[in-house]
Amino acid sequence: MTKIHTSEVKSTAIRLLIGLPIVGLVWVIIIKIIGESHSFNWYILLVFSIVGISLGSLSLLSTSFGKLTFRAWHRLVYIIDQTIIWVSLPIFYYLFFCPYSLLVRFFGKSKIKTEQKPHATYWKKVKQPKSKRRYINQF
Repeated sequence: MTKIHTSEVKSTAIRLLIGLPIVGLVWVIIIKIIGESHSFNWYILLVFSIVGISLGSLSLLSTSFGKLTFRAWHRLVYIIDQTIIWVSLPIFYYLFFCPYSLLVRFFGKSKIKTEQKPHATYWKKVKQPKSKRRYINQF
């Protein structure tokens, strides 16, 4: 198990203290724009603010609670990260990119040609510099 430094705990506590109320406000705005309600749902902001302020404050006051919060936060981020990587990205790939590439290939619009003419060599002749100073000042 790796050692958790107090600076990391304080940084996470401050992020929770400031960040969660901001996230709550963003969700209130998103739900107002997308939702059918004509008024703001301030309970969302209240819940996010209470959780953020309480977790952040307690983490700043108690180092042991801060380390526990730090570990829990990083486990939550790890779970979200793994979910995005192993669930969302394959679904996106197989629902969008794979059918698109098959359609492009089926209709012959692909820029990639399968048949290439073999060349004896792929080297291109380049004019040699007249001055050897060019090797020192390349650009």
